[in-house]
Amino acid sequence: LRSKASAAVLIVQAKLGEAKVKAAGALAKATEPITSRISAVLLKTQSAKSAALERAYQARAAVLDLAASTKAVVVGLQADVQAKGIRACVQDLATSAQMLARESAASAKVWAGESLES
Repeated sequence: LRSKASAAVLIVQAKLGEAKVKAAGALAKATEPITSRISAVLLKTQSAKSAALERAYQARAAVLDLAASTKAVVVGLQADVQAKGIRACVQDLATSAQMLARESAASAKVWAGESLES
């Protein structure tokens, strides 16, 4: 009787071991699609982050260029006022303001176009 009980216990333990192995395999198969989806989402997120950073750097460069050209206009205006006087400089200032407005509009248009394309 004991040997039959021991044999039955061994059979049950073996079947439990097989069931555990099968369950582990099924779990691995079930989680594989989820893992690949998560990896794909992480890759897309990283790509979007890189693209956003690139656009931010481009916008920063455009702003710095605009600031440099504005500073150059102001310095030139100060020198002109000292050299020519205020009356002659008013006309020059109007021309410079038009040029600066065109540069600003062109820069904004290019930046907006790049943002829409991305």
